[in-house]
Amino acid sequence: MSVQTTNRPSSNVGKHFSEPINAKANPIDGIFLCRVVFNSDEQYNGRFMVELLHSLSFSNTASEPSQLNHTKTVLPLSPFGGTTNSRTATDNKQYSTSQTTFGMAPQAPPIGATVLVAFIKEQSEGFYLGSLFDKDRNYSMPGLAHAEITKENKKLKNAPSSELNPNTKDMQEGIRAPHPSYANVLEAGLGADYIRGLSSSGMRRDTVNQAFGFKTQSGHTITMDDGGASGTDASIRIRTAQGAQILLHDEAATIYIANAVGSGYVEIDNAGHIDVYGKMFSVHAEEAINFKSGGDFNVEANRINMKSLQGGIKVESATGKIEMHSATDVTISADQNGNLNFGSGNLKATAKRIDWNGPTADKAEKPFPLALAQNKGVKESVASRVPEHEPWGGRDTFAAPSAIGSGTR
Repeated sequence: MSVQTTNRPSSNVGKHFSEPINAKANPIDGIFLCRVVFNSDEQYNGRFMVELLHSLSFSNTASEPSQLNHTKTVLPLSPFGGTTNSRTATDNKQYSTSQTTFGMAPQAPPIGATVLVAFIKEQSEGFYLGSLFDKDRNYSMPGLAHAEITKENKKLKNAPSSELNPNTKDMQEGIRAPHPSYANVLEAGLGADYIRGLSSSGMRRDTVNQAFGFKTQSGHTITMDDGGASGTDASIRIRTAQGAQILLHDEAATIYIANAVGSGYVEIDNAGHIDVYGKMFSVHAEEAINFKSGGDFNVEANRINMKSLQGGIKVESATGKIEMHSATDVTISADQNGNLNFGSGNLKATAKRIDWNGPTADKAEKPFPLALAQNKGVKESVASRVPEHEPWGGRDTFAAPSAIGSGTR
């Protein structure tokens, strides 16, 4: 039995796909193991083509050899959901009165994959019930579990990996190829971190699988892992194919949100520590920003700029001193009056020379406002980056609208 290995259908496949859905009855009836031979549906209905391998014991029809060699059209199923009744959809002016679809959208299985398909005599297409993994090819499911890999002819341990390839000598050596996200794991500094960087959430970790989840063909993953025998990787993790992730980790008692390359992250642990790291941290509140610390409030920067637009700046020390030190000069100036009031205390002034009312004292420089051309509301500020209500033009990256095919009708 031949299997197509390209994304172009044979003339027979094309003929099947050109027929309307539910065009005619199916000569077979039952549940069958099939192999995918084509998976690109230009009508955007998620259809793919299969050839039948053999029927299962509970099939209602004994398949003839001629039927088993034919390709069949298959439609995807969702475990829940559906499309609302078109008769109740009165117009498309409001979402509530439009026809809508909800549920789960499965990816089309790859060419060559073994799938389980149900056929009904009254239906021209089969229904996709599920896929079967090749034997022993479930290591990276569902969370791209780490394994020994090769890179530049050198063995490197513990990287998100592929499955073993039975057509190479690597199969005997038990060596896998690294997933493309491994480069970002290393750049993020997480190559030896078995919580934030590497995951053991795979089906070959435990004899009774504890890792439930979803993984797309490129490597986007959602995992819910009850952990291994020792509780390893008991967690919920959402991670993109490049490595950006949201992690809720029971074993490490932490919540971790990070981009793919480690240039920005937020972590909250059970001790109540909240750590934020990034190249730049920008906050803009339309009203107030409030900080209260039961301990110290520490600020360190190359330069600190503060500006009050109205209402002034007030500083009070309730019990201790207010101390200020400059390694060079201290300059204080006002456009109007200056006042010093020490109540019942004394004023001491020590200097090599004190000049009163001449020569003219230097004026203090004001914080220099920066132009924010990308902003619609805040056009200038002593802050170099001020996020605004969406749509905000200050981001470094924007995505153009994705191309939409003719299957949108």
